[in-house]
Amino acid sequence: MGNISSINFKPTKNAVQLNHNDRSIAPNYLLPQEVILKVGGGVEVDRSAQEALALRTQIIKKAMDAYLQHRGQKFRAKSYLWSAVVNLKETSTMQDLERLSKHFKTKYGFQCYQIAIHRDEGHIDENGITQINHHAHLEFVTLDENTGKSLFRGSLQRPRALGLMQTEVAQILGMERGQFKNDTIDENGNLIKGTGRKRIEPRAYGQLMEKEKTKRIKLEKNNSQEVTAYQKQIQDIQTSAKNTQAELNTLKQEKTNLEQAHATLQQANTTLTQEKQTLTKENQELKTHNIELETTLIDLVTIFAPQDKQNKKLTIKEAKPLLESVRKQIIAINQGLGDLKLFTQEDYKSLRALKDEGLSIADLKKRITQIEQEAKERYQALQAQYKDHLSPEQVENKISIAEAKYKDYLSPSAVQELRQKHTKELELRKQSYTKDINTKDTEHAKALQEKQKEIDTLKNENTQKDENINGLKERIVKHTQELDKVKPELATLKANADVLQQQSDTQAQENKKLQQANQELETKYKNLTQELENSKQEITTLKTTNQQLQQENLKLKPVYLTKEQIKARRLAERQELMGKCCPKEAFRELSALDDEKLTQAQLDERILDIWLKYAPSYIASLENTNANLEQETQTLKAELKSAKAEAKSQAHIKTFEKEAIHLIKKYVAPVTSGVVAHIKASDAKLISIHKQCQEEMIEQASTCALLNEEMLAGKHTAINAIARLFGKGVKKEYKLDYDPIKAKTGYRELNRREQAIKEKLAETLTKHSQAVQSINNQACAIILEAVKSVKGEISKLATEFKSSAEYGTELNQAKRQIENLERDKERLQGEVTKLKQEKETNKQEVEKARANNEAFKQKGTESTRLKNELNTAKTELQTTKTTLQTTQSDLKAIKTELETTKAKLGSEQSDLGALETLEGAMYAKISQIGKTSPEVAQALEIKAGNALNDLASLRDELLKILEQAIQEQQQQGGGGYHK
Repeated sequence: MGNISSINFKPTKNAVQLNHNDRSIAPNYLLPQEVILKVGGGVEVDRSAQEALALRTQIIKKAMDAYLQHRGQKFRAKSYLWSAVVNLKETSTMQDLERLSKHFKTKYGFQCYQIAIHRDEGHIDENGITQINHHAHLEFVTLDENTGKSLFRGSLQRPRALGLMQTEVAQILGMERGQFKNDTIDENGNLIKGTGRKRIEPRAYGQLMEKEKTKRIKLEKNNSQEVTAYQKQIQDIQTSAKNTQAELNTLKQEKTNLEQAHATLQQANTTLTQEKQTLTKENQELKTHNIELETTLIDLVTIFAPQDKQNKKLTIKEAKPLLESVRKQIIAINQGLGDLKLFTQEDYKSLRALKDEGLSIADLKKRITQIEQEAKERYQALQAQYKDHLSPEQVENKISIAEAKYKDYLSPSAVQELRQKHTKELELRKQSYTKDINTKDTEHAKALQEKQKEIDTLKNENTQKDENINGLKERIVKHTQELDKVKPELATLKANADVLQQQSDTQAQENKKLQQANQELETKYKNLTQELENSKQEITTLKTTNQQLQQENLKLKPVYLTKEQIKARRLAERQELMGKCCPKEAFRELSALDDEKLTQAQLDERILDIWLKYAPSYIASLENTNANLEQETQTLKAELKSAKAEAKSQAHIKTFEKEAIHLIKKYVAPVTSGVVAHIKASDAKLISIHKQCQEEMIEQASTCALLNEEMLAGKHTAINAIARLFGKGVKKEYKLDYDPIKAKTGYRELNRREQAIKEKLAETLTKHSQAVQSINNQACAIILEAVKSVKGEISKLATEFKSSAEYGTELNQAKRQIENLERDKERLQGEVTKLKQEKETNKQEVEKARANNEAFKQKGTESTRLKNELNTAKTELQTTKTTLQTTQSDLKAIKTELETTKAKLGSEQSDLGALETLEGAMYAKISQIGKTSPEVAQALEIKAGNALNDLASLRDELLKILEQAIQEQQQQGGGGYHK
C-alpha cells in the first residue's frame, strides 16, 4: 500500500477482536510462518487481550459512574466501542501509534485501550515476492472521561470531520495523505473532486489477492501448456522468417523503384524547366507585341487632330470620343495579355479624369503616355516577381499529368517511414530468431549428450548380453553331449513304460473303488462335524442367553464394588497400559474411577472404553494376531493333510523325480543350442545395424547444425539470385545470408534418410524374427516328442509301482485309516449325546432365569423399561462378535463424520464471515443516507447496531452449539462403538 496514510473506524462487533489483535486467536488468512520470518514480519502489541479487556472494563465503569454523577440518569449509550485500522510505513513504530492515540485522547477524548501492529498479512505476487500489508489496530472507548458522554457521533461522523482526521493521521505518522473520497473544498475555496472509492477489509483483500494468485497459477499452467504450442509454432515462425526475408527483398526492390521514380521526377523537373524557358520566350514575344500596341495607343491620340491644332484645348465633348477610343484600345491590350493585365482600374479612373481637366491634344498625349509608362513599369515589376511561376491552368495541368504518371509511387517521407518500420521489425525478428536458434542449439547439444549416454548404456548391455550368450552356448553344448549319451537309455525306458501302462489301468480301477469308499466316509465325517458344530452353536447361544440373564439380574440388583476393589483393578489396568504408549489422559481417566460408584459391569465397560479409546492399535494387533493364529492353524492342518497324502509313495516319487529330471535335461537342453546360436547372431547383426544408423543420424544432424551456424555467422559467400517482383514487374538481384529453401531441402533429405534407415531396420528385424520363429517351432516339435517318450516311461514306472509290495502295504494302511475313522465317528456320537445332555441342563437353567425375569417384570411401572433394555441388551450381545472386526471401519466413519462436522463448522464460519461484509455494506449505505438526512441515518445506525449485536450473540451461541456437538460426536465415536 506504499506510504499513503489511512484510518478507518468501525464499531467493535467482533467478540474476539482483542484476541485477533494479539493473535491468541489467529485468523486463517495469514501468511505462512516461514514467509513471515523470512521478510522480518510479525505482530507487536502494547497489551495482551486479557489486559486490554480489563482496561476497557475499567474505563467503561468509570465513564458510567461519571455519567450517573453528572447527569443523574441511567447510562444509555450503546455505540461507544470503536476499532480503527491505520495504514503504516515499513519503518513505523509503536511510539508513532502512541503519539497518534494521545492526539485522539487530547483532541477528541477517545480513550485507547489496545494498540496492535500487524506485519503478518499480505500476499505473494506473481513474481514470488511477498507484499506485506503493514497496518495497525487501535481499540477506542469513545466515552468522555469526566462526563461519560458518547463523543463519536453527530458532527464527528460527518465527511468533513473524518477527512480532517485523515489529514491529522498523515501528519502525525509522517506519511502522504490519501485522496479524498467525497467532493471537498480546500482552504482556498477550490473544489477537490472525490474518488468515491470504498475501503477493502483485510480479509476481503486477502481473498482478492488469493483469487488473483489462483488466476496467476492458472495462467502459469496455461502458459506452460502454451509452451509446447509455442514450440510447435517455431516452424511457423521460421516460415514467417522466410516470408519476412522475401518482404525485405520486396522492400529493397521498392526502394530501387522509388529511387528510379525520383530520377524520373527529376527528369520531369528538367522538362518543366525547358517548358518554362519556352514560356519565357513567348512572354518576350508578348512584350514586343505590347510595345507595338502601346505605340498604336499613342498614335491613336494623334490621329484625330492635325499638327496645328495640337496645342488647342479640348472641350469635354471633344475629349470624350478620344478617351473612349483609348479606353477601348486598353481593354483590347489587356485581353490580349491574358491573366497578367497591363492596365488596372486605377488607370481607367485616371483616364476618365482627363476629360474634365480641359487639356490640349499635346498635354493629353503626355498624360496618356505617362499612364502607359506607369502601367508598363508596374507590369514589368509583376513579371519580375512571377517570372518563375506558372499560370493556374498550367499548374493544374502539370499536377494532373504528374499525378497520373506517378500515382503508384510513394513520397520520400512515406518511403523513409516504411523503411524504418521494416528495419525495426527485421531487427526484432532477427533477435527472436537468434534466441530460438540458441535455445535449439542448447537443446540439440543436450539431446546429443543424452543419445551418447544411451549409446554407452546400450554398448554395456550388449557386452553383458554377449557374455550371457557365450555362457548359454557352452551350457547348450554340454547338454547336447549328455542328450546323445542318454538316447539308448531312453529306448529302454520306452519299453518299460508300455508295461507300466497296462499295470496302471488295473490299478486305476482299484483306485476308483477306494475313492468311492473314501468319499462315503468323508460325507459321513462331514455330517458328524456339522452336527457337532450345530451343537456347539446351541451351547454358545445358551451360554450367551445365560450371560444376558445374569447381566439383567445384575442390572436389576446392582452390586457396587468397594473403593479397594476399584483401586486394585485400576492399578492392574495401569500396569497393563504402561507399556502401550498411551497418553496421560488415559491414566487421568483411570484415576478418576476411584471416586465413582460402579458395578462390576460398569467398571468393565469403562475400562474397555479406555482401552478402545487410547490403545486401539494394541487391540487391533491382538485381533490381527488372533486372526493370524487361526490362519496358521488352518495352513498347518492343510499342510499336515497334504504331507500325509504325499508320504504314502514318497520313495517311489523321489526315484521317479530323479529319473524324470535326468531325462528332461538330456532331451530338452540340447535342443536350445541352435536357437541360442541364431539369436546370438541376430543380436550381433541388429546391434551393428543400430550402431550404423545412430552414427549416420548423428553425423547428418551435426552437419546440418554446423552448416546452420556457419550460414547464420555469415561465413559463406553471398548467394546471388533473381527475384521477380509481381507488383511492378521489375527484375533485380538480391543477396541472401541464409538460404531457407536449401535448408528446407536438407531437412527433407535428413528426414528421408532417417525414414530409410528405420525401414531397413524394420525389414531386418522382420526377417530375423521369422527365422527365430521357425527355429522355435522345430525346437517345440522335438521337445513334444521327448515329452511323449517321458510320458511312456512314467506309465511304465506306475505299473511297476502297482505290482510292488509297497503298494499292498499302503493299501492296508488305507483300510486301517478307514477303521480309525469309524472309531472316531462312534466317539463323536458319544460326545454329541453328552452335548445334548448339557443342552437340556442349560435349557433348565434358562427356564429358571426366565422365571426370575418374569418375577422381575411384574414389579409395576418399570416392567416396560426393563423389557426394552433386555431387548437392546440381546441385540447388543448378538453384535459383540463382529464389533472387534469392524472397529477400524467405525473409527474411519467417525473420522469422516468429524471431518464433515468440521466442514460444516467451516461453512458456518464462512456464513458468519458474510455477517461482517453485511455489516460493512449496511454502514456504507447509512453513510450515504447521512449525506442527505443525518437524523434518519442516526436512527438507522442505532437499529443496525442492535441488529448486529443480536447477530453477534447468535453467532457466539452457534459456535458454542457446534463445539458441544463436536465434543458429543467425539465422545460417541470414542466410547460408543463397542456396543
